[in-house]
Amino acid sequence: KRQYARYSKPKRKFKYDLFVSYSHENTQEVLSITDELQKQRPGLEIFLDRQDLNTGAVWQQALYDALDACDKVLTFYTPAYLTSKVCKEEFNIAVFRHRDSEAGVLIPVYLKEAALPTYMKLIQFIDARHDVPDNIPRLAEQILKSL
Repeated sequence: KRQYARYSKPKRKFKYDLFVSYSHENTQEVLSITDELQKQRPGLEIFLDRQDLNTGAVWQQALYDALDACDKVLTFYTPAYLTSKVCKEEFNIAVFRHRDSEAGVLIPVYLKEAALPTYMKLIQFIDARHDVPDNIPRLAEQILKSL
């Protein structure tokens, strides 16, 4: 990889700073965190399916396009995340981008106790199992440091 680094393309401009990958069972916690992120960094461009997908649209292709149009992917590990087919697809696409990126793409947040598969443990995560809902500002600071 290093031998080809000199041929690398210039850093591209992304439409979104963050793509948020989460299970809808955790919507309240995730919205609290994304609200805090935008409070601490106004102008942060976040792709959140509930806000950015058109009802009735071909949502799966829109998600794939958004994953390619974001600088970082913020994932929220929970039991519901691990059982969601869509969440796993989003995560796996992000893993491919993460491996090809110099700075990494994934920002995993371990939100609720779950039996993480080994491949998810391989990427450094932010452990927030004891921070939400009590310390969302501190969690948002940690996430923003990863951008």
